[in-house]
Amino acid sequence: MKKLILLLVVIPFLSFQSQTKSVDIIGKWKGVDESKNLGYIIFEEGGYASLIIDGEVMGGKEFEKDGNKGSMTYEANFDTSPVHIDLIITVVNTKVAKKALGIAMFEDQNHMRFAIGFDGKRPTEFTDKNSVHLVRVKE
Repeated sequence: MKKLILLLVVIPFLSFQSQTKSVDIIGKWKGVDESKNLGYIIFEEGGYASLIIDGEVMGGKEFEKDGNKGSMTYEANFDTSPVHIDLIITVVNTKVAKKALGIAMFEDQNHMRFAIGFDGKRPTEFTDKNSVHLVRVKE
């Protein structure tokens, strides 16, 4: 009888599984910032990222800005809440890298709120000034 009671108590706990909600961020995401500027962020499979703002592309495996060649990569940590997504810009010839620390909250597979800190600090919350609502672009 004790074994039966133990089984009845233990089995429900065994059926609960930790479900880490993982979202595939690979693809092109579109958003409008507080200044009404349309922009895109593209996350590539190889770990590269690109920003497109007012038609200007910055990022990817190689881009040029102010006479310097650079690349932009990203790192994503889905084990945190909110998700940490960092953009890393590296100057190719000097290998100097600068990291912009970001957070993301996914509403579903195609909608996310994204905030990024350019001052070396990771945002701790989503505000109208520091974040943008992004929608996945179907291509």
